[in-house]
Amino acid sequence: LILAPIREVSANAVDAHTEAGKSDLPIKVTLPNHLDSFLRVRDFGFGLSDDQIAELYSGYGDSNKRGTNDAIGGFGIGKFSPLAYGDSFIINSYQNGTLHSWNSYIDSSNRGAMSKMASVPTTEPNGVTVKMPVKADDVRRFSTEAAAVFRWFETQPTITGATGLTVPKTEYVYTGTRWGIRKHEGYGMDTRALAVMGRVAYPLDSRALDKLGAAELAVLGMPVVIGFDIGELEVAASREGLGYDPRTQENIRGAVARIIAELGKQFETEIADAPTEWEARARWGKIFTHSNPYRSNL
Repeated sequence: LILAPIREVSANAVDAHTEAGKSDLPIKVTLPNHLDSFLRVRDFGFGLSDDQIAELYSGYGDSNKRGTNDAIGGFGIGKFSPLAYGDSFIINSYQNGTLHSWNSYIDSSNRGAMSKMASVPTTEPNGVTVKMPVKADDVRRFSTEAAAVFRWFETQPTITGATGLTVPKTEYVYTGTRWGIRKHEGYGMDTRALAVMGRVAYPLDSRALDKLGAAELAVLGMPVVIGFDIGELEVAASREGLGYDPRTQENIRGAVARIIAELGKQFETEIADAPTEWEARARWGKIFTHSNPYRSNL
């Protein structure tokens, strides 16, 4: 329940920048702390009028992003993700010198409702801030989850509020066309194969894929990260995992086949370039030994 609002609200903010032609401009994220227990996500897009806010937040499942593969969102649920965590959140929209402030909340019928709080002059630049309260016990977890989410953002957000937060950088030992095998990050770290689409990382489950041979299973047994264009993979409505329909499986198998071909060539070159036979044997052993986390049956 903590990961979803960070991911979804931030994804919507990035989409607002994409729509406004500002893809390289960082969104601003203020993480909660014990002095200010709110998560704030600010974009600098076009902003929303009262009518746009009322229409956009009028119901679940409505999205204005389904006709494009440039937007991360598209399910119409991201805008309500804060209500999966708490009972309310605030939308502050800055548009052409006016601040439109709305409260989204769970009403007495246990359904989402909207209430306008104010429209006042502002000197803030256009855009939207989503502000949600965070329980004191969850403050530290919000920072941890935020680091995991933003690891895969191409343009890193400007992050304030949390002291000492470090978004980990992904280091690779082998890379190719839209894929990389992550450097071993130590005991207890996530070593699953991941599909990254729309700046969101989804675990790849080899058990859900048909027609996999030994080489394909070996690749998906590595800490490999594979990039996909938005729309190439089916995503579950909850956005917590992938759906494995035939088209998604075909696209994953195609990506894995590309990795096998490119990684095999890299291995061959690595061994062939050895200055001595002893070094060649040492490199072969390093690549294929069972103690190597990047071993392969290729």
